[in-house]
Amino acid sequence: MSTGPLYHQTAEVLRSRIVQNVWKQGDRLPSENQLCEEFGVSSITMRRAVATLVAEGLLVRLQGKGTFVSSDHAIVQGPPQLTSFTEDMRLRGWRSSARLIGFRTQRAPGALATRLGLSAGALLHVLRRVRLADDLPVAVQTAYMPALLFPDLESHDFRASRSTRSSNATTA
Repeated sequence: MSTGPLYHQTAEVLRSRIVQNVWKQGDRLPSENQLCEEFGVSSITMRRAVATLVAEGLLVRLQGKGTFVSSDHAIVQGPPQLTSFTEDMRLRGWRSSARLIGFRTQRAPGALATRLGLSAGALLHVLRRVRLADDLPVAVQTAYMPALLFPDLESHDFRASRSTRSSNATTA
């Protein structure tokens, strides 16, 4: 096992079993008690390890049925990395798109202005979109962008799946 917290080490071993097809798509994992006994860890450690892999999309918990290896689309080898929505969907084999649900310009409240490195009351564009994967809604995105840096933003087509980045923009 690698170094780091025990739950992280346990998650690494579980992840490698999935990547190496010891457990395949749709397979039910052994019970938590069985896994705890096999790994010699507490149930809390095993729950955290499994929760890590659920958050990564490798496992799915079904109430009353157990924990299962998710579809092939969700398996991306290695630990998660920070990627754009578009890149994440591409890695999963899905086509990304977006549907605009709101666009407005407003004054930045103090806390948000601070996070963006702006003075309180600076003008912000607020963009809300439904993000789609293969035309199915998967997320609602709210992006805050300084109006000074993006003066003609309202004329942009926000349905496009390409990703633009700015250190002075943030999404929630």
